[in-house]
Amino acid sequence: MGVFGGMVIIFGAFLVIIGILDLIVAWGYWTGQGWAWVLGVILSIIGVIMGIVQITGGGIVGLILNAIILYYLFQPHVKEYFGRG
Repeated sequence: MGVFGGMVIIFGAFLVIIGILDLIVAWGYWTGQGWAWVLGVILSIIGVIMGIVQITGGGIVGLILNAIILYYLFQPHVKEYFGRG
């Protein structure tokens, strides 16, 4: 249980960090900050990768949601809102 428990703690800490970054990005989206677009793209790519890794365990929902977010972030009017296009 020692090695497995340590891995669970590390993975849990990683998810907490991602959650905090998501909250920061949400504030950036709300206020139209350009850095939020970049960070949102990065976090969505990480989400897609995690969804692919977890696809056998029900990660398909996260994969689909993050793919939709990526698609939306690359729409011309959204990029323009964040000063990226």
